Amino acid sequence: KNHGHKDISSFKGDVVFQTAHGDSVMSFWVDINKTIPVNEGNSWFGGIAYQASDNSHRRLLNMDIYSITIEVKLEEICFTDGTCKRAQK
Repeated sequence: KNHGHKDISSFKGDVVFQTAHGDSVMSFWVDINKTIPVNEGNSWFGGIAYQASDNSHRRLLNMDIYSITIEVKLEEICFTDGTCKRAQK
């Protein structure tokens, strides 16, 4: 949900799957170009090609779905007024 004061036009960053204790299991990069008005949300449906040889993929597959948390770590967010804000490192 856009809790800010400006409409979002795009954002990019990492989507991180974590254990209930906050340990990172797997992450992937997203670059979304979709307007999200103030006080509105948006759903994103995507997939990951399962790689049986990848430890993080196997670990995520075998986790209890209710113990997984998801965090979006934004690198940059842009607004419909043309301004952009980069995350502080």
